[in-house]
Amino acid sequence: MSDAPFALGPFTLGPFALDPAGAISLHAPAANYGFRFRDRVVHACLRENGLQLAVELGRVPSSVQAAASRLELLASMPKLPATLPPDWQLLLRPDHRLDVATLLPVQWPLSPVDLVTAQTGFLLALGPYLDALEEAGVTD
Repeated sequence: MSDAPFALGPFTLGPFALDPAGAISLHAPAANYGFRFRDRVVHACLRENGLQLAVELGRVPSSVQAAASRLELLASMPKLPATLPPDWQLLLRPDHRLDVATLLPVQWPLSPVDLVTAQTGFLLALGPYLDALEEAGVTD
């Protein structure tokens, strides 16, 4: 009998494999999942090469909705990537939605604490950009 009050053998949970200590490894080539932060969906993809996180920041208002703020926001767009962390990418989609994405390195096997810590660090860094974009008129 084990000294541990409750022990599980290795098992799979969707694309994840968990060992008895709770460490995560991949059972499939990628594990896609999502969660919400400040009314936005964060898309996550865990792969051997790291944790990819992407979130839609919002939509640049149409010229009909807010012509002045649209022009001001579009004029400031070239400066925004320089203020982002170096491993973040800013994308302006054809429908005028703004996305930010990054690939974070992970150490395998990955502990659940390390996974949550990586995601939380991304969200803490993202918060001020969401505040600034909302103030500039970017809408959900």
